[in-house]
Amino acid sequence: MLFGVFDGGDFVSEAVQFRDTCTMYAYDGRSTFKSESSTGQRFLVEVFQPAGTQHWSADYKQYLTALGFRLSLDLPGSASAAVDQSACSEDAKSIGDTGGASAAGKPTTASDECCYSAFVSLPTDRILVEGCCENGSLLQRRTKFSRGCKVVPITKDDDFASSSGMRKCIENIKGPADTLWFSAPCTGGSTWQFINLRRGPETVAKIKLHWKLFKRLWAAFEVVAEHALGVGARVFVEWPRRCVYWKNDRVAKFLSRHGFVSSDFDGCMYGLVASCGPMTGMPIQKPWRVACSPGSSLPTLLNKRCDGSHDHTPCAGQNTLLTQGYTPEIAKLVHQSIVRDIAVINESRASVTKENTTADATGGASAAEAKVEYSGRSILSVGIDEMDEHVAMLALRA
Repeated sequence: MLFGVFDGGDFVSEAVQFRDTCTMYAYDGRSTFKSESSTGQRFLVEVFQPAGTQHWSADYKQYLTALGFRLSLDLPGSASAAVDQSACSEDAKSIGDTGGASAAGKPTTASDECCYSAFVSLPTDRILVEGCCENGSLLQRRTKFSRGCKVVPITKDDDFASSSGMRKCIENIKGPADTLWFSAPCTGGSTWQFINLRRGPETVAKIKLHWKLFKRLWAAFEVVAEHALGVGARVFVEWPRRCVYWKNDRVAKFLSRHGFVSSDFDGCMYGLVASCGPMTGMPIQKPWRVACSPGSSLPTLLNKRCDGSHDHTPCAGQNTLLTQGYTPEIAKLVHQSIVRDIAVINESRASVTKENTTADATGGASAAEAKVEYSGRSILSVGIDEMDEHVAMLALRA
């Protein structure tokens, strides 16, 4: 199938020759084929189907379908119908309607814009609720690592601790594919506040307001987190490593009770640098900690401490505010850890399914009915260039 805007560039094999875009053709992969020279942007997508597919079991076909593969191509050596356009727009005609494949076997064509929408606008398969964040954080940015993830930001306007804010969180956290990321303001937990407490009653009053806000947000977090853990979702709590909130009795008891583990790392090892002032571009160490619910792979991915190979500039002034937004590398690893965790869960579920493949004679579920579909990112939505090898192996063994 060809995409793009180009001149020339015919695809030629023994059976077919074409240059039209957004149309799928089938040909014998054992024959010779080539692409003629072209100008402009030209993209060729090829899918090879091995011989003997007619012998695949129904379970194996169901598994491949769960991964995102389309198994309906059954016209080797001839043109097939184009991609189903129903995903492109409400008014698009499906195969078989006017403009679809004709009885003579002519392929259906569609506009480039339609086909791009069908392939690029992939459905989400997981949700990340980012509590107490700013709009436009790096965790919300659409990258190849966050593809398939719907990020629900809970900002100051939503008010995480309000009934509507908590309801919004709970409604979006439905199961093991979902995540709660909590990063409440840490101003009141800064060790600088021990010095600031000596600056007079006005400063003390401001600090106490920060403490009051923290207690309100944490009380709401416990409600949302209990729900998230109850449905099997993962939960993260992020603050600077030296934040005194970690030692708060209520925080410590909650994390201990649920078996949270820490992911400790330094920002300078993940691209955190000063973005303003005379030291622009110089690394900022900023010691971070993310408390992770049991089973999270984040502590194994996000754990680098400063190796002493560089100098630092203090995390102060305007740079302090800017460091709250993480770095692209940190956001990448957070999304990768979520994908890996989902793959592990599905491997575990698939193992259980395999152990119970024998149907109960009195009406037990058959192996096909008990099959657990892979609900993490499909291999098609990940892409070979970005797929973590560990995740790939887990997905393929599931």
